[in-house]
Amino acid sequence: MKLVHLLIQAVLLLAGLTVTALGFRLYNHMHETMTGHLTAPVCGTAAATPGTECTEHKPLRVKSKEHSTTPGGDSGLVDVYELKVVPEGSSHTKTYFADEDIFDRVSPGSEITVAVYRGREFEISYQGFRTDVRYWAWREPFLLALIIGPGSVLTTMGLAWARREMPDVPSAVVLAVSVAFTLIYVFAYSPAVVESPVWYREVPATMWLIMIATAGIASHTTGTPRD
Repeated sequence: MKLVHLLIQAVLLLAGLTVTALGFRLYNHMHETMTGHLTAPVCGTAAATPGTECTEHKPLRVKSKEHSTTPGGDSGLVDVYELKVVPEGSSHTKTYFADEDIFDRVSPGSEITVAVYRGREFEISYQGFRTDVRYWAWREPFLLALIIGPGSVLTTMGLAWARREMPDVPSAVVLAVSVAFTLIYVFAYSPAVVESPVWYREVPATMWLIMIATAGIASHTTGTPRD
């Protein structure tokens, strides 16, 4: 019976660590995708050698612009600046949110550009002023949480399998998902990560190890060993 428990524990640990490793690999890819455009050469320049990933700047023609307000902020209202644009070679209109600096300087007929890296749009620019395009960001942390969260729970259960008292799985899920969301929002969007890989590699990995070690220690200080 003890051998069976050891096999179950090994399977849980292997599954948990494998899934979590996949999650961190995906996290690293997401980070590179979200920050790579800041250092990648511009497509069509001498620096963009064959085989090198580059940032493409696509022209957009401003069709109209609209200023409105929405509830929020310290004053109770937040200004919203929208640009209706038509991509080059297309007849379909797209909407972008812009900062006030860009909004005030453009007019119908103005040409702005959108930076595209790995097929994703990251920022619009006009006369040196830039506005980040972040409308897609919710998908990345959600996907990351769906991978790292279960992986963390499986790892915690594997560490605790030698004891009769299993960890509080719902709490582990909440903790793991919270950590996953923190990884993507705090580290992947921080300007510091561009200069220091420690902030998006070593620190998140250390946080995860501390979380798992804490769960493992807690599980082995409670309950009694399995038969």
